[in-house]
Amino acid sequence: MKKRILQMTAILTAVMMLSAGCRAGRGVDPKLPLSSEAQSGPEEIRTEAEIPENNAKEGYSVNLTEGKGGEAVEVSAPTTSETAGLGEASFALLSRLLSDAEQNENVLISPLSVFMALGMTENGADGETLKQMEKYVNGGIGLQQMNAVMAFYRQKMNASENVSWNIANSLWIKDDGNINPKEEFLNHTVDYYGAEVYKAAFNQGTVDDINSWVKKNTDEMIPEILDQIPPNAFMYLVNATAFEGSWADAFTDSGIKEDYDFTNANRSISKVTMMQGGANGYFELAGGTGFVKNYEGGEYAFVGILPKEGQSTKEYIDSLMKKKDDFSKAVREAEGGEIIIKLPKFENDYEANLAKTYQQLGMDLPFSDSADFTKMLENSNGDERIGRILHKTHIEVDQNGTKAAAATVVEMRFKSMIPVGDVKHVDLDRPFVYAIVDTETGIPVFIGCQNEIK
Repeated sequence: MKKRILQMTAILTAVMMLSAGCRAGRGVDPKLPLSSEAQSGPEEIRTEAEIPENNAKEGYSVNLTEGKGGEAVEVSAPTTSETAGLGEASFALLSRLLSDAEQNENVLISPLSVFMALGMTENGADGETLKQMEKYVNGGIGLQQMNAVMAFYRQKMNASENVSWNIANSLWIKDDGNINPKEEFLNHTVDYYGAEVYKAAFNQGTVDDINSWVKKNTDEMIPEILDQIPPNAFMYLVNATAFEGSWADAFTDSGIKEDYDFTNANRSISKVTMMQGGANGYFELAGGTGFVKNYEGGEYAFVGILPKEGQSTKEYIDSLMKKKDDFSKAVREAEGGEIIIKLPKFENDYEANLAKTYQQLGMDLPFSDSADFTKMLENSNGDERIGRILHKTHIEVDQNGTKAAAATVVEMRFKSMIPVGDVKHVDLDRPFVYAIVDTETGIPVFIGCQNEIK
């Protein structure tokens, strides 16, 4: 479907991982930035880190055509099967979260943010632990190709001209003098994810610093994500994603209707501002009707899907997965023509600890005493596991366009401590599914269910 791009440029900066106890070996270079405990406040967190000299050719930058190990870096768009796998993994995660949600609760996740944070983490995993992560996080994509696809999306999205993206990654290391990242792990995270690296005391000041980093890299849409650091935490892998796009075909003033009835999931009625206008594509999928409305440039779009009458958004998502219908393909192949839509103005915030969610899906090893992250640290004795996977999202949809942000934090802990011509109508006047997608591949970057508007 999509051509592969080898030896693509971009992807800067560095990532490191830790070791436990009093392990032997070279420690983290003291030139890495310290958190605000060693400086004068979180506002002075540097966004560019120096990497140990033997890990970089010139200062902080990664050679644009070579990996840290001197090998060519593969950066590639996903194949059709990989696109389907990533889409299936996205909907499986959303479905599981909806199972635990209240009837009227609005759920919104950023699969890409989750992929970025856990993709970095996978580079330290091995054996059955890695296999589970490849299955449940990547949708069956192997680690090597997952790295290449994530590098592709980071480069592509940050280079967008018509909409604004910020895809940023960082690694926060406990500064106890006993940290020894494995070279191969470091090379892969540097080459593919371009994370910034910080040493920190892992106290309340570090909590503030990580939250400040997230706030800055989500355009202040997510002001904080981390509440406290447990004693056995030794590292955080963090992704921040921010998006802002204007409609290619804006809603006109005449299409704005105030005090419009929106039927919530519990059958109560809310008065909303409804926006009526045109869309770029129409499709039918798993019994639902959907539309594609482009942002400026046409590279990204808002997708809205209305389930059939009487069907909840959870039931629709489950039906979609059961039928194996390809969401990404439906988006790519949406038909044109005259399409009239109604889209309510809305704003949402959502947060969840995805550790429990992934365990419910079947990915239990990374969180257990049997976790294998021996590729992460020098002289690892198998004492590492994932603690929490914190995820937060924010979205605003109005007459002008869309603003959205997401942040994902993976907490690593030591186990011991812790038809043409027809007029199509899609009226989103009751619970609906929505997404922000890459129109070239159809992969959802954000995906959610709007069950209530207050």
